[in-house]
Amino acid sequence: MHIEAELDDIHAQRLLNLQQQRQQPITTLVAELLAQQIDALPNLEPVQAKSVLEIM
Repeated sequence: MHIEAELDDIHAQRLLNLQQQRQQPITTLVAELLAQQIDALPNLEPVQAKSVLEIM
């Protein structure tokens, strides 16, 4: 998957600092950060759609 993002100066610097601390390529670092955040999401039950008449 190809992802592009424009970051403001503060977030760009934070990402570069983190990359330097961990000594990892940006692609690896971003993939790991995304995986951590996705894994931290609550497991939500699928919502079943209801018609307007059922709600009223």
